[in-house]
Amino acid sequence: MPRAAAAVPTRRAFAFTLIPICAALAAGFGLGAELKDAIGTSVSCTPFSILLRLSVAGAWAVLAAIGISAWTARALARPFRLLGAHLDRLNRQFDGACLEFVETMAQALEARDPYTAGHSNRVRDYSVAIARAMRLPPEEIEVIRVGAQLHDIGKIGIPDSVLQKTGDLTPQEYELVKRHPQIGKKILEQVGRFEKYLPIVELHHEDQDGGGYPFGLTGQEVPLAVRIVHVADVYDALTSNRAYRNAMPRQMAHEMIELSAGMQFDPEVVRVFSAILRAEAPAPETDELRDTAPAVLE
Repeated sequence: MPRAAAAVPTRRAFAFTLIPICAALAAGFGLGAELKDAIGTSVSCTPFSILLRLSVAGAWAVLAAIGISAWTARALARPFRLLGAHLDRLNRQFDGACLEFVETMAQALEARDPYTAGHSNRVRDYSVAIARAMRLPPEEIEVIRVGAQLHDIGKIGIPDSVLQKTGDLTPQEYELVKRHPQIGKKILEQVGRFEKYLPIVELHHEDQDGGGYPFGLTGQEVPLAVRIVHVADVYDALTSNRAYRNAMPRQMAHEMIELSAGMQFDPEVVRVFSAILRAEAPAPETDELRDTAPAVLE
């Protein structure tokens, strides 16, 4: 092999070799505090931001190696701090735009079927009412609010011929419908900061006794946020008209939810939801007013 070819690595190999070495050098020179100040801790772990972190580490290592003073290094940290803050703002704006787009997709999905129109909004309102009654922290309530709004987003991957079928589903069609929680997860996991909503989307059909899907989880294996949305989801499904059946009277649906506590549903969540239903004003039953009924739970 020619000597030049053996001794000179490609530019790409050199770059990917230098980055981790620079990061290690930065730590060795005791520049951890300056590095933390320079790039902050709030930039999300995208490939670009990881590369930025390592590149900044390399820059600090080079500065130290050529004898730049600590005072000068700290002065140079300001541009990096500004860059980190700017990237953080861009990340938040991007996440907000993605969330708005996905929520719009969820609403568009429901608009395809007049029987499910408004379902996610009602599940959201019931779920938030339960979470507030259980005195959960505001940040957890917000996760529940968004997760409940998006819980059926995976149905975008299920054909209308199956979702709107007026008769009984075949076993094959039912298995197809059961895939929607994991389809929803695959849609949302493309955006890193949507990770906190994934359990609600993926697990909202899991039952307390292990009879649910997709994993057959039991009891505390299912996060509390998911157990809350599960109760709200089933209650609204029972009390709404569907292509294959008419809506069930609210009192009957309420009794079914209570009878299923400990088997399908978390008993404590059912207890709280039952108290909410008993305390609310008489709910309108007409189709015209149906979508506004959960508002009394706020």
